[in-house]
Amino acid sequence: MKKIQLIWKGQDSIENFLFNATENGYTAIGFVNGMDDHQPFCIRYKINISKDWKVKDIEIQSLTDEKKRVFLSTDLNGNWYNENNKHCPEFNGCNDIDISLTPFTNTLPINRLGEKLKNRTRIEVVYFKLPEFEIRKVIQYYSLLKPGLFKYEGVLKDFTADLPVDDDGFVIHYPDLFERIYTEKAND
Repeated sequence: MKKIQLIWKGQDSIENFLFNATENGYTAIGFVNGMDDHQPFCIRYKINISKDWKVKDIEIQSLTDEKKRVFLSTDLNGNWYNENNKHCPEFNGCNDIDISLTPFTNTLPINRLGEKLKNRTRIEVVYFKLPEFEIRKVIQYYSLLKPGLFKYEGVLKDFTADLPVDDDGFVIHYPDLFERIYTEKAND
């Protein structure tokens, strides 16, 4: 089983990221510390992912404001549920997520869609704007430009970026937003 530890430096944040491959899929955990509007934040997220790179569930918790917490799970077919197992129809059709404070969530559609990204591909995602904890459904596009390089297009802010990734699909450099500054990989 594979274990990966990465550190990404953001504009106003730093993230320590842990990734574990298990028999049932993958687990991703990130701790993001930073400043927003002159206020410190510390956010922990945990994502359980299926073998085919679909999100099973996600929990995001502010460690500086315990009232800020969200948990969502999915049936792996685009239906989402809150922590009380109540259906959240506003996220219907989303197979991916996007957390504003980490480049990791770009890995999900890159690995899930693989060869399909040779053509510009439209996806619907559950978008988590942090540290505000605003959540909404958004449209994004991904395209494979060449091996190890993907174009990301975010419709929300009419934003595009060319994302170089490593052999595991993890972002190396996210122009003007994130830079990977540490990598450690191990196999058990």
